[in-house]
Amino acid sequence: MSPRLPRLRLPRPRTFFKWLAIGLAAILIVPPATAGVALATYLFMPLPASLPQEKPQADSRVSTVYAVDGTPIGEFKEAESRVVIPADQIPKTIKIAVVASEDHEFYNHAGVDWRGIVRAFWADVQKRQLKQGGSTITQQLAKNLYTDGSRTITRKAKEALIAAQIERSLSKDEILAKYLNTVYMGDSVFGVQAAAQSYFKKDAKDLTLSESALLAGVLPAPSLYSPRSHPQAAETRRNEVLDRVQRYGLASPDEVAKARAGKPKVYPPPGVVGRYPYFLDYLRIYLTEVKKYDPELIYRGGLRIDTTLDPHLEETAQSILKKTLPNPKDPEAALSSVEPQTGYVRALVGGTDWNESKVNLALGRLGGGSGRQAGSSFKPFVLARAFEAGVSPNKTYSAPSCITPRGFTAQVCNYEGGGYGSANLATAIMKSINTVFVQLIVDVGIKQTAELAHRLGITSIDLSKPVYGGIAIGTQEVSPLDMSSAFGVFAGRGLRAEPTPVLKITQRDNTVLEDNTTQDRTTRVMEEPVADNVTKLLTGVIQHGTGRAADIGRPAAGKTGTSENYENAWFVGYTPTLSTAVWMGYKEGNIPLRGIHGVGAVVGGTWPARMWHDFMTEAMKGVPATEFTQPAPIESLADRAKREQRGGFDIGGRTDAPGLPGGGTYFPAAPLPSANEPTTSTTESPTTTTSTEPASTTTTQPPASSTTTTTFRFGTRPSSSTTSTTRGPFGRN
Repeated sequence: MSPRLPRLRLPRPRTFFKWLAIGLAAILIVPPATAGVALATYLFMPLPASLPQEKPQADSRVSTVYAVDGTPIGEFKEAESRVVIPADQIPKTIKIAVVASEDHEFYNHAGVDWRGIVRAFWADVQKRQLKQGGSTITQQLAKNLYTDGSRTITRKAKEALIAAQIERSLSKDEILAKYLNTVYMGDSVFGVQAAAQSYFKKDAKDLTLSESALLAGVLPAPSLYSPRSHPQAAETRRNEVLDRVQRYGLASPDEVAKARAGKPKVYPPPGVVGRYPYFLDYLRIYLTEVKKYDPELIYRGGLRIDTTLDPHLEETAQSILKKTLPNPKDPEAALSSVEPQTGYVRALVGGTDWNESKVNLALGRLGGGSGRQAGSSFKPFVLARAFEAGVSPNKTYSAPSCITPRGFTAQVCNYEGGGYGSANLATAIMKSINTVFVQLIVDVGIKQTAELAHRLGITSIDLSKPVYGGIAIGTQEVSPLDMSSAFGVFAGRGLRAEPTPVLKITQRDNTVLEDNTTQDRTTRVMEEPVADNVTKLLTGVIQHGTGRAADIGRPAAGKTGTSENYENAWFVGYTPTLSTAVWMGYKEGNIPLRGIHGVGAVVGGTWPARMWHDFMTEAMKGVPATEFTQPAPIESLADRAKREQRGGFDIGGRTDAPGLPGGGTYFPAAPLPSANEPTTSTTESPTTTTSTEPASTTTTQPPASSTTTTTFRFGTRPSSSTTSTTRGPFGRN
């Protein structure tokens, strides 16, 4: 039985002005010849006597995933068998929700919503691109079953023609049933019966209005509105669908209110089919959300997907995280390891037990989370911005125990109130002195620092929103994947390669869909001397600073990080050939990391640095030690004209807080989270207590430069590099 809707209205006759509007819109978007053919196709081609043959459907062949060594490691296939249910078993609740969400005139039009098409065309004209749909449910069915889905005017005309024929051949309820039996509903699920089983563990006929609204909300963008990967976005969409149900009078206010209050329980997804669930989860998100491949192709197309995963490194990471945090009540940890020169993700583990959590903490926002505060592991980006602005590593700042920088509304303090008199930038990064870095970011630009971090790969930074000085000491939420990729720019001497889990994707007919092996994937995002100088100072963090526990006895650079109240702890570091980030914290949220296996208060230099050490020690076995490049002096970049083009300026000549160089915006009224090492915060407070992890004051001179061959785990490339190979004992923290 169809939902309670207005009586069927016959479509209005085609008018000259309607087609003139459509024709003009089409001509503005596509070449006139193409537009003319499309219009002629619809206007003058008679309706066929019967529906065309449905396009061949994928026969649900499994797509197989392979590691870098060629061994199969997993599969992508439908979560449930596709079950076709007859129209009389489609419940009224899902009909109401889908019609309200997708096509509220469904029971009134004859297959094509002309007003919607004109609106969509006009939107496309304004944007000069073919994006808007303007499609009815019947047109969507025509696209799914009878056309190739390409975004062309010709296809839209053919789709409209077929939609009209569908309306002549099938009843409205039959059309809706056919649509709901075939539509993709996210998480490898096709059709409403499979979706009801997967999400709610029930048959479609038993769906409530609340559950139906959640499913209907998924339809416009299954990856974005997945109730599992993006529960908040899915909940927002559910309420929007219920709003539409009430607006169009498809259910009573009491029914809608009851549905709104009854938030559905969504069951976890079926287990990932494969040996390395966190990596396979990342691969799934990359394919469906980043590259936006057709789910039919991924889950039913029989693809061969060759990945960047090194099974030995993945198993090593899994083992280290589980060995370090073996108890059910322990906090979680995540690790991401990226090859800087290629962007290949060699290992990615988002927790200690996938079957228990099914949450990938290595991905941050990419995986539907928010990421976690970076702590002092964000300071290298401030350092890089300073070098881009022409600031020397020898630039000295006062380093009191506490300070209120220009424009800050709260006091920033060092770890346990430690004061250092004065310190140059090399010492400040080695000892992670907060009071130096909050002064530095004011001098070199808050917005410019955020832009640099975003340029290097910190995707969680939203440059359209205000940026506050607290990012200097780690208030920005980040993910292990982003941090390992961004620090890889320093290892790559200013070259960035977008992280990818894919080497190559091949279809059953040997057509290659994606190939990341045949060309240089890097883009220069930073000058070599800037990256090299950051690396030089970060080697001191491991050799003599807060990251001594990460010393692996060969050239390596890195930075510790700890957020306010010891709630998140990081170590991010790299060799010339591999960049790895380790995060530790509670999956439930920001809970202090205290009393964890003998460590009273966990900071980045304790368990995270030790896990990084153990992983990188194993990862570097058999890889010749390669030194970092001895950096050119920053002063070589100090030509004023070039520096000003980069937004740089002469440090020490400014006394004003606002009006930052390079168009930056300073926000003097910013609520200041407390500084890092080990504390940061996102709450306003009159005083902030922050920390710098204890470190020795020993310094060494770098060796002379030399030319070597950089050996990657899967190949060799020439490079110039130098560094010290001094090995020290594990640091206390």
